[in-house]
Amino acid sequence: MRTAFYVVLMTLAIVTVGGCGGDERPDAGRTETGKADTVATYATPGMAKSGVDDQRAGSGSTGATAGIPRIVDLGKGECIPCKMMAPILEELRVEYRGRVIIEVIDIGDKPEAIKEYGMRVMPTQIFFDAHGDEVWRHEGFLAKEAIIEKLNDMGVEPADG
Repeated sequence: MRTAFYVVLMTLAIVTVGGCGGDERPDAGRTETGKADTVATYATPGMAKSGVDDQRAGSGSTGATAGIPRIVDLGKGECIPCKMMAPILEELRVEYRGRVIIEVIDIGDKPEAIKEYGMRVMPTQIFFDAHGDEVWRHEGFLAKEAIIEKLNDMGVEPADG
């Protein structure tokens, strides 16, 4: 009986601590399909109030965003991996200003985004090319270096480079 109690307790601890992350491998959850439509954003601590690059005037590949690649990060404020992603995305927003649009969607505020983007795990990052086509998807925490590598693969250089 005591062993079963500890198994349940450990399971709850694992789910509580790591339950909102996905596979942390850089190739986890890759897909080559999908397309973006409209996107709602939210501000995380330290991010601009709009939650996106200052150049964003609309969504998708229209208006001021035409020809600019985009990263959409889907998560929720309480999610530990999501909280870990917030400062990384803010750093990248500054480093890639005018070169890539970074959008953060809180699924607590916009639950319809789960279906809209086919989200399965928090957080999920979706990379769109300059035409608005999805080119890569990752589920779980994604390190800054892996994001930069993917942006380089897409031909996107930092604002100072």
